[in-house]
Amino acid sequence: MVRQQKAGVSLLALVLLGLGYAQQKQSGVTAQPQQQQMGYPAFFTSELKDMWGEWESMKELTSDEVCKKQFGIMKELNVVSEREASQYRVPIYDGLGFCALAKEEYKQAVNYFDSAVTETGVPEYQMMSKQFMGYAPLGLFKTIASGYSRQKYGQVGTSHRRAIIIFGKILDEHVKQVAVQQAGMDKKTIKNDFEKVKMQLLPKMMEQKNYKNFGDKTQVSVDMLRVIDRAIPENAAVEKKLSATKFLPGMTVPMYSFGGHKFLEDLGSYLQKPLPEVDEKKSNAVVVS
Repeated sequence: MVRQQKAGVSLLALVLLGLGYAQQKQSGVTAQPQQQQMGYPAFFTSELKDMWGEWESMKELTSDEVCKKQFGIMKELNVVSEREASQYRVPIYDGLGFCALAKEEYKQAVNYFDSAVTETGVPEYQMMSKQFMGYAPLGLFKTIASGYSRQKYGQVGTSHRRAIIIFGKILDEHVKQVAVQQAGMDKKTIKNDFEKVKMQLLPKMMEQKNYKNFGDKTQVSVDMLRVIDRAIPENAAVEKKLSATKFLPGMTVPMYSFGGHKFLEDLGSYLQKPLPEVDEKKSNAVVVS
């Protein structure tokens, strides 16, 4: 049974932990949250404290109430000049990105995810590295939103698959930390029977907002990818093994690589210009993007 969260873990660490955005610049994906006294930072106004506390009590990912609360917090944080405020803006911009994505406001979602990326201070090209893997979903969902806005569904599918892999790896690291630090399990037991340990701890972990939102974001990718694969059968049929340690390009095919196939009828209304001609020898080729 998972023990209660230790009081010494900071408010920021709790927020970033559940989102997968642990502070990892020094120690990588398994870095421990910084220890400090629980509470709000000095620059939080009374109004911002109330708004943040209300937001923390909301477990939904993209409900109207949650999205409105995050928008209000964003406006409050955007007038704060303290450098530390950037770390609090990250989960707010991220949440607003998911709100925009749920409403199919893809260009707005790109802007929110891009702002979240900027606030981390980590170059976007480094976010897919192991050192900063906790931040990788930010860059991936920026790419996903951009792909939807430009109708690049192959790019969207690739990014969703990468996000699912990365979410899984990050969640596994959190499960291991909870197993050791809160459930008091020894590392040998965890290593020898990790799946059993995981199934034992996850139900209790998912009762907490931070972990539940993490799981909800994973489900967003699963659900959106399912829609794409139904609309583009060839996208789902590509036999490309996914590496657990490397993020390979071309895990799905861009829609333009199967000119003349049936899936064009499903997406015909979304196409802005004719697809290029594909000769018979190349009609089954997989385009690696």
